[in-house]
Amino acid sequence: MIVDEVRSRIAASSKPWFDALLARAAFVRIQNITDFLWLHEQDFWDLAEDFPCLASPWPAFWMEWRIPRTIRIKGQLEAVEDGGVALAVLGDMVEASKAMDSDPHPAAARWVLRLGYYSAASGNVGGVEVYVSETGQHVRLANGMGSYAWFHPDLETELGPVKDRPDSLRDIGGAMSFGYLYPALLAFSFCHAKNVQLESEAVPPKLQRARHRRGHVPVDRFYTLNIGPIQQAIRDVQSGTGASLRQALDLVRGHFKTYDATHKLFGKHEGAYFWGLHARGEAQAGHVTKTYNVVPS
Repeated sequence: MIVDEVRSRIAASSKPWFDALLARAAFVRIQNITDFLWLHEQDFWDLAEDFPCLASPWPAFWMEWRIPRTIRIKGQLEAVEDGGVALAVLGDMVEASKAMDSDPHPAAARWVLRLGYYSAASGNVGGVEVYVSETGQHVRLANGMGSYAWFHPDLETELGPVKDRPDSLRDIGGAMSFGYLYPALLAFSFCHAKNVQLESEAVPPKLQRARHRRGHVPVDRFYTLNIGPIQQAIRDVQSGTGASLRQALDLVRGHFKTYDATHKLFGKHEGAYFWGLHARGEAQAGHVTKTYNVVPS
């Protein structure tokens, strides 16, 4: 499992904290979400515009995937030299007041996502904190930045003089966001889509016992996101028989609807209700969302 590959690279001094958080985390495989992101024609993604809901469905989470072997850069499909390397995010979502950032948290922030970036090649490479509003939207820092990020000290040493150049740091930070942050945030958005299924796969008891004997962290189940016909669109692009993911899926932002005594929900309920975002396909891309099974998030 990817979690074992990554954990083997964690420094001994960090493993107690790492294992404690991992013990209460939901394990989620997001390879299909990562493939969708990296094969999409869109080169620049905005935290506020392109990720309708950043709220994690779980208090703590472990998300894992491998770098795709083929990605799209400026419209062209290209092979990736380090394709197949395991990456992961370990984190939690807590009250905004618990952020590591020393500055006061933004007034609109209700939560903060605390994410650690990990790879099977280097162990911990850094992390980020992203503020989230009461309704799940991104909240910028008081200084206008999108998030508070940091590099692992070992990575800063490897960067050498580059770390003192703001332009280079922006490039590196952007690459880390696309490599680690965006797959996780896009997965959260899909989790809240009513017509995307969150599926649970139990780890067989025999494998659990074998993992225990080998000293691996206990894992009893993995979650995956069934994004339906979009998965076939990804395979078509990867095989060279498909061209576009831009129109294959569009996430429609959720919103609140308020019902009062004169206009009740189902004729009997009052108050504010959140209508979750949903995945909207386009017929010209070959996939229509009415063919999806609609399930509760």
